Amino acid sequence: MNLRNQNWLVIRLSALGDVVLTTGVLAYLGQKYNLNFYFLTKKSFAPVLDNNPYVQKTISVTNKDLNLLAWLKRINELKKDCPHFGLLDLHQNLRSKILKPIWPGPVKSYPKFSLTRRAYLLTRSSLLKKRLELNVPQRYALALCDDAPNISDLRPRVYLRKEENLWAQEFVAGKGLQAPIICLHPYATHPAKSWPKEFWLKLIEMMDRHSLSWLVLGQNKRPLIPDHPQDLTNKTSLRQTIAILARSQHLITNDSGPMHLGTAVDTPVLALFGPTSKEWGFYPSGEKDMVVHLQNPCSPCSLHGQDRCKNDYRCMRNISPEMIFKLLLKRIAA
Repeated sequence: MNLRNQNWLVIRLSALGDVVLTTGVLAYLGQKYNLNFYFLTKKSFAPVLDNNPYVQKTISVTNKDLNLLAWLKRINELKKDCPHFGLLDLHQNLRSKILKPIWPGPVKSYPKFSLTRRAYLLTRSSLLKKRLELNVPQRYALALCDDAPNISDLRPRVYLRKEENLWAQEFVAGKGLQAPIICLHPYATHPAKSWPKEFWLKLIEMMDRHSLSWLVLGQNKRPLIPDHPQDLTNKTSLRQTIAILARSQHLITNDSGPMHLGTAVDTPVLALFGPTSKEWGFYPSGEKDMVVHLQNPCSPCSLHGQDRCKNDYRCMRNISPEMIFKLLLKRIAA
């Protein structure tokens, strides 16, 4: 593709995993076409882009900035801050749709496949499934590429500083943990995507019996094991969480944003999928990453895992702690 504009404003406001998935795409496009990127996202997700050599500037917004009048004002500021920039819309929500018609430069968007995903959810058509084989980073890349690059060329990447890696090394040593260190992320945006709490506790019990080191990471109103020294829920910043993941040998997680952070720092991921599907494109793409998704006739049942379940969440409950522990042992031995 012949691109006249070298400077692009990328918009991806949320969520954490979606922002992480853009990083490999920007690296690919920056190298292939010598492009420069400004990135517009929510303030809470902006740390993902710190120290990224392919993002010249991160522009963060808060929820207040996204109400209609404030957003129109911010658009005028963006047009001044990004003169003659192209606009790369990797979100396609109401705010980006307001921005696109009045943007002075070229505008590019990615194929979201929203209708295809919804049709597949209803029909389970094999033809639609084939169309959904492209993962989300590949779909992002199609905004500026004629053909979808290989998945491995678009793998997400978060760039830690030397002092962040040193902090994580000292932090883990201070906990007295021995490799292999297994990070657990037992949280998800929607309850249907969460492996049951008692299953996580059973898995931890089995790891303790085998003297395996573990840490719980993430943000949640209810920590998995409150006051336990190895439960770091709500105790680390986003960058600290990433640095600890980078010092770990395995991540076991629900379908969530931190799942992609594991991939982005080359920590092998074991991801538990239930109501959602790999066909939605949001799966971990590392060479050693693995998705556990049992064949239940009612799964997938929703696009984001937000729906209530009539079957007692059996797609997640059928994934037993014993099954995950056996997989973990195999991965440790490999």
